[in-house]
Amino acid sequence: MEIVDDLERIRVNDLKSYGILDTPPEVSYNQLAFLASITCDTPVALVSFIDSERQWFKAAVGIDIKEIHRKTSMCIKTLEQDHVIVIPDMTRNPDYSDNYYVVEKKFVFYAGVPLTSCQGQRIGTLCVLDWKPHHLSAEQVSTLQIIAAQIIDQSEMRKRYREGVKDIWDMSKSKQEMEHKYQSIIYAAKTRALAEIVSGVSLKISDPLNMIRGGVGQISQLMKDPENTFDLLRRELEFIETNCSRIADTLRSMKVFRQIHNNEGMKALDFSQLVHDVSSLTLAKINQTGKFEMVVEDGIMIIGNLQQLALALNGLFVNACEAVEMLHDKRISVHLRRDGPFAVLKICDWGLGVEEHIYEFIFQPFFSTKEEVSHPGLGLSLCKTIIERHSGTIELEQTHRPTIFTLKMPLPTI
Repeated sequence: MEIVDDLERIRVNDLKSYGILDTPPEVSYNQLAFLASITCDTPVALVSFIDSERQWFKAAVGIDIKEIHRKTSMCIKTLEQDHVIVIPDMTRNPDYSDNYYVVEKKFVFYAGVPLTSCQGQRIGTLCVLDWKPHHLSAEQVSTLQIIAAQIIDQSEMRKRYREGVKDIWDMSKSKQEMEHKYQSIIYAAKTRALAEIVSGVSLKISDPLNMIRGGVGQISQLMKDPENTFDLLRRELEFIETNCSRIADTLRSMKVFRQIHNNEGMKALDFSQLVHDVSSLTLAKINQTGKFEMVVEDGIMIIGNLQQLALALNGLFVNACEAVEMLHDKRISVHLRRDGPFAVLKICDWGLGVEEHIYEFIFQPFFSTKEEVSHPGLGLSLCKTIIERHSGTIELEQTHRPTIFTLKMPLPTI
């Protein structure tokens, strides 16, 4: 028993060295869980790490779950193996049939592969589940093993990055001051984004509201005169209905900004619609007072976090607006298309451009050419961070007439 306890202590210590337990959701893990679900054609896929008392889920597709007690876990037997376990029907398997998640949650199919660290310790599992009997082909089993290896590789890179950041942090002489400034900048960026959104909504709604008020007044006048025809009243009502639809469209676009800092997992989303919704609010002023062109290829789907990508796009569009706001001739264009394995978004503005001596700094945190109070310099840095967390890229393709920012997002491969 003492030998077993020692082995378990070594395994748990190895798991803890990764510093991954109780961390927020991360795009890379959610992508791998999503890939496992699609590959195995199962509604549920889970990436979990198991310590001495619980099974904690780093990524979950198809089910909302954070952690469970180790005693109720279906993955304990997987943790004891070095190969993939496939149970087509757990209700007929004596080792699984009385499990809580089989009896109460009605799971039927299970397949799991252990996550084995570089030190040889099985620290967690990748599993897929279904509520009906299921089988996996040899190719699907092999793919699960490949995805599990990728999860470990990602964890190793994360561990090395975390250790490097810790070294830098330990060398800092003013930790509290740095943290306070960082939180202040995050707050300022959120406030600025909210202000831009409110401004766009106000602009989009004020005109149709005024037109509705005018239409109601016109109907009141028409009703006072019995000589007016039904056609006149109908036209006024159609006019009011059209403007109500304009307001409804604006409110629908606002959905992309709900819970904008929520760390929910990755999902399939319509990138074309997202670009349209965010730009319709942020670029509303340009659309009213300048030249605005939008060419968006429909139906471009990507895997991503809706709220985070909405924040990144809002930042890029705000940047374009600010580049032309002081000019008499305001001109912006937005183009989205498929290009091989990528969705390519180009945001062009005919503003003053980016001077050569600041080109290499524009994506760095805290850098800004504007006053720090209103522009803390986090906008483009925050955009770049979000895009890269989604395995995408962003670059300043052209610096003058027009200034072109090019964003590339990977398209799903399956």
